[in-house]
Amino acid sequence: MSHPSVLIVGAGSAGLVLALSLLKHGIPVRIIEKDASYRPGQRGVAVQPRSLEIHGLLGTLDDFQAQGKESTPMTFYGPDGKTVVRIFEMAIRKDPTPSYPIPNAIILGQVDQETIFRSHIENLGCNVELSTELTSYSQTEDGVVAHIVKHVDGKKVEETIKYDYLVGADGGHSTVRKHLGVTFLGETRLAENMTIGDVYVEADESQLDRKAWHIWGDPTSKMMSLRPASRDPNVFTIVALGVGYDHARVASSREAFVEEFYEVSGRRDIKFGKMLWLNTWRANIRMVDRFSAGRVFLVGDAAHCHSPTGGQGANSSIQDSFNLAWKLALVIQGHAKPSLLDSFGEERLPIITEMLNRTTRLLDSAFEGFKNVPKDPEQSPWRRGGDLRQLGINYRKSPIVVEDGSGPAVTEYQAYQASADIHAGDRAPDAPDLALLRGATGPEVETRLYKLFGTTYHTALIFFSAEEDLPNFVAPFTLNKALFKTVLVLPESLSWAKYPEAIDVVVHDQCGHAFKGYEVDKSRTTVVIVRPDAYIGAIVHNVEGIQKYLERVLG
Repeated sequence: MSHPSVLIVGAGSAGLVLALSLLKHGIPVRIIEKDASYRPGQRGVAVQPRSLEIHGLLGTLDDFQAQGKESTPMTFYGPDGKTVVRIFEMAIRKDPTPSYPIPNAIILGQVDQETIFRSHIENLGCNVELSTELTSYSQTEDGVVAHIVKHVDGKKVEETIKYDYLVGADGGHSTVRKHLGVTFLGETRLAENMTIGDVYVEADESQLDRKAWHIWGDPTSKMMSLRPASRDPNVFTIVALGVGYDHARVASSREAFVEEFYEVSGRRDIKFGKMLWLNTWRANIRMVDRFSAGRVFLVGDAAHCHSPTGGQGANSSIQDSFNLAWKLALVIQGHAKPSLLDSFGEERLPIITEMLNRTTRLLDSAFEGFKNVPKDPEQSPWRRGGDLRQLGINYRKSPIVVEDGSGPAVTEYQAYQASADIHAGDRAPDAPDLALLRGATGPEVETRLYKLFGTTYHTALIFFSAEEDLPNFVAPFTLNKALFKTVLVLPESLSWAKYPEAIDVVVHDQCGHAFKGYEVDKSRTTVVIVRPDAYIGAIVHNVEGIQKYLERVLG
């Protein structure tokens, strides 16, 4: 591989997704991790539907779906530790629709997620460098000079290397952030602490169902839970939550945890094996005031820390990276001006602000929910789903999206909740049952939109409905052929054979899903430009609108 253009510090999910995304663009990267081994612990286990769609684009979805499993019901036990007093489904499963084919989250531990990511970047010729630490850096007009210490066979090897860009994905104690001079404001909760870990459980299936999340006690005093989160059915994630604990003592040893578990649960029939890891957790709720300065960027926990309630953290982190990657690639390859990178922070700051607000409210209500259990399950503070699936996250207020104003106006902006009307900045809907009339690369005769989208190019959906001057709509994209795939979408009522040669793919929307999903007026041609991150960059009806978007993105 040629000299890396981007140095990524930190090999958690955010750093790995950024590396994978850039490598797919052909951008050489270096990813370093100061720890000598990969971090244990399943931690963030919920993979939300929007993240699964991203995995589909990255090529990691099959692995995630093969190894993940459905969300486990919360099973609450009474004082005797064995009598089930309540079973609660955190998220009601939804049926797929043409626009939303993946509506439900899956459970897969962070260790397993990161293992998948590493295998994919290794297939592209890149490896995580362990025991390699960024100690400091400085910026120049045309790059970032990084000072790195690599520990090899007990010796320190020092390096000073210049990169085009530096990205900090190095967690809440980020070295990159501390040297960048951004603020990291928020609060540290002293009361709402937890002890978390992963442990082998020796109980058989009759003692402990591997398809349930087992909960004893309550967090207003002491609560203990065991949750299956690993591919290994004998490994459970443990959580000791509540104001009655001395968390430092509970986390001091395997024996201290086991003693506390037996006291709270009364289940001495459950036997424990090896403790894989055990630690205390304190709610740090913080975020930066900006995601970048010069040629240095922050993603994931380096930019925002939060409560794990709601399963938003790891999902938000990989979406930081997915948003940044395509913009960074365009700039490095010389297709776009560096000013495009300003939109990374402008788009992600409102999303992360709302994410912190939501997860903090969920943290507060989770404690209160045990005091007063609502009669209506939909009002439970433990209910998940809805906007937490992240399918409504949008960039409608982004400075680089374009809309010609012919549709319904955007009224009140909500970063996590798109309205019924579709707008530029929204997640691009999927659409199945598209008959391939041109562009098939194999025996397939049908396709869906998300199979046509790609992480390394924009997709221009041209919804053709009348005998207009179609070549004029195609021409702006042919001037940037490597950056755009043009897809002509014919309505179910129209069969037309004179497709301009410049169009890459022609599909017949034989069931009308695409026209319906994008709310297309069939009386005129509509062009929807879908970005490499599968968000709508533009909805326009003329060549001027296309040119306006190209100017905003490419400069």
